Amino acid sequence: MADGEWSSEEARAFAPGHVTGLFAPVTPGNDVRAWGSVGLGIVLNKGARVRARARRGSGSSLQVHSPTLSCGLSITEKAVRGLWDSAPYPGSIDVEIVHELPVARGLGMSAAGTLAASLAVAKLLHLPESAAVVAAHTAEVEGHGGLGGVPAILGGGVEVRRTAGIPPFGKVERTPFGMPVLVACLPQPLESPPLLGDAHFLAQVTRAAQDLLEAVPLPPVPTDSLMQLSSRFTERLSLATPPLKEGLDLLRHRGIVAAQAMLGNTLFTIGYEPEVTRELEAKGFTLYQLRGGSSGAALVTG
Repeated sequence: MADGEWSSEEARAFAPGHVTGLFAPVTPGNDVRAWGSVGLGIVLNKGARVRARARRGSGSSLQVHSPTLSCGLSITEKAVRGLWDSAPYPGSIDVEIVHELPVARGLGMSAAGTLAASLAVAKLLHLPESAAVVAAHTAEVEGHGGLGGVPAILGGGVEVRRTAGIPPFGKVERTPFGMPVLVACLPQPLESPPLLGDAHFLAQVTRAAQDLLEAVPLPPVPTDSLMQLSSRFTERLSLATPPLKEGLDLLRHRGIVAAQAMLGNTLFTIGYEPEVTRELEAKGFTLYQLRGGSSGAALVTG
């Protein structure tokens, strides 16, 4: 094959988005695989799709880009570069990420894009999927993109992170969940890295979550429990911006239990009500009518 010609080597992967309703940080010891968070959330049916292509040759480069995103992808780049450094041959890799949901809105798009990209690149380099999981989780945690997004989306449904981290450390319980999920985002992003790098904020999160985590039931987790615990955590943490609080109050006044998607300028609830969605749109929210996702991140074949 001539230098500069794309080989037939291509890999595709998908990783779902995710909303966290309740969490507490856990960063024990020196092994980043055991870092992350305990808590609960919902895996979504939309997420990030990746196509990675490899070409062999005398040159060497790595490109990570997204037609759906104008800002940088430093966390994803770190993850795939760690894998690419072990490439068995000289050449280049091009990684394209399409985000199906907005980034920096508490919908787990950083973790989804990073994990999907890592899975695809690992496939091209003939590395095990476990290497991709480690690379994505390490980049997410060290880059303060998230604290548990990768283990949460290794499967589907309502997930409860009983023990932080990825295998063999983390323990995640799952309840199948395919119900409608309404996500309402405000245009102003709430950036995770400054918050997740703030020890004072993380201590505040731990205090707000402590007894709520003890109340999380064993699977199957009832939808009422999921939303009530998430709503109480939202109130305790008091992270919602005034416009987001207006949206939450609107739903609560109508008897709808809603919560903030951590950590984003976004709310979520179960089910759709046309009149309520129109009122949220009038307040400047962009709405996404989603469903619970039935499966986790995986390579895409065919």
